[in-house]
Amino acid sequence: MLELTKWLTVSCLFLLGTLGAQAQPGIMTVELEQLQQAAIQHYPLLRKGGIIRQLGQTQQEQVGAAFRLQVLGGLQATYQSDVTQLPIKLPNINIEAPARDQYKAFTEFQQLLFDGGMNKQQRALVGSETALDEQRNLVDIYALRDRVLPLYMLVLLAEGRINQLKISEQDIVQGLSVVEAQIAHGTALRSNAAQLQAQRISLQQQIIEWQTQRAAAVEQLSLFTGLKLTLETQFKKPTLALTEAIDPRPEWRVFRLQDSNLLAREKLIALKNLPRLAAFAQVGFGRPALNLLKNSFEPYYIGGLKLSWNLQSGYLAKRERSQLQQQRKLVEVQRDIFQWQQDTRSIQLKNEKQKYKLLLESDQSLIALRDTIKTASLAQLKAQVITATDYLRDVHAAEQAQWQLLIHELQSIQIHYQILYHEGKQL
Repeated sequence: MLELTKWLTVSCLFLLGTLGAQAQPGIMTVELEQLQQAAIQHYPLLRKGGIIRQLGQTQQEQVGAAFRLQVLGGLQATYQSDVTQLPIKLPNINIEAPARDQYKAFTEFQQLLFDGGMNKQQRALVGSETALDEQRNLVDIYALRDRVLPLYMLVLLAEGRINQLKISEQDIVQGLSVVEAQIAHGTALRSNAAQLQAQRISLQQQIIEWQTQRAAAVEQLSLFTGLKLTLETQFKKPTLALTEAIDPRPEWRVFRLQDSNLLAREKLIALKNLPRLAAFAQVGFGRPALNLLKNSFEPYYIGGLKLSWNLQSGYLAKRERSQLQQQRKLVEVQRDIFQWQQDTRSIQLKNEKQKYKLLLESDQSLIALRDTIKTASLAQLKAQVITATDYLRDVHAAEQAQWQLLIHELQSIQIHYQILYHEGKQL
């Protein structure tokens, strides 16, 4: 409970800082971690955590009410086939037999004095179950990071791709000016200019498509986070400065809380064998009252102590302990499965990270070569050594090299964060 409170406090402070940044004039700049925290604060599951805590408090109060004074009331009307009578007859004395229809109205007060610590253990069990439900809710909240991350990367990918397409469009415009000059001097065919113009229109269409994808991703991020993100919002590219997991995987604490919950249940089973001591008092009005030979409506009262225990608790306890043992084994299997999944996914992500590291190293060399070829191709186009088709091929190749670099760079960043979120800190 303390860990959850600290986590919520830090998240709230982070979100307040976010909102303060929004209030500043000018274009808003956001970061990945900022949007992830805002999504956590905005998601309905966070409200579910508050409901779970309130429900746990209500259950605690309900269980604790066992030691409060209990007041019971009742009415009873019966008819019986026979009544108690004296087996002898005394001369000149007529003892009236009780009526076969009998009535009773009563109020009973009960006060539990001792239950062997069962009530305390029941409250501990409720607290354990509440903490377990809260932690399971945090498991779902933790997954929000992986839902925000790809949307954020898509925004950056769209922005990078739009910039690349605009650079390619400038190259096309530059080549088009050369070809149009050649056409004016009668040294080039008009079809060469048409090819360049068609490619320019194609690039403009691609820009529109990527602008649409960026707008859709920004809108989804606004929905996730509850922040007013616009098309003018600037998205800062994440860095790879983080080398350790940001937060612990909440699943590990779920397993520990499950163990604690099973232990609390086992202690409660042991306490069921102990007797319960209670004081009681009953006041009422009926016919007959306590004197069965007095056939009239009379008030009465009775009080005392009551000691009771469940004679079947020993037999039931054996079965319940067997069930708990099976549940404990099931938790161990679930823990092993989760660990296996974590290890398998970690190997996959680390291999992917290494792949993109190698690709990024070769991307730089490839871009340098493609830019050199593109520059030479423009010179050759001016000298009419090559056609517009050849020039478009080299421009496209240079564009694709930049495109692959952008993809590999963002994929490397995304996998880096996926590793941090996937592995977490095993506390």
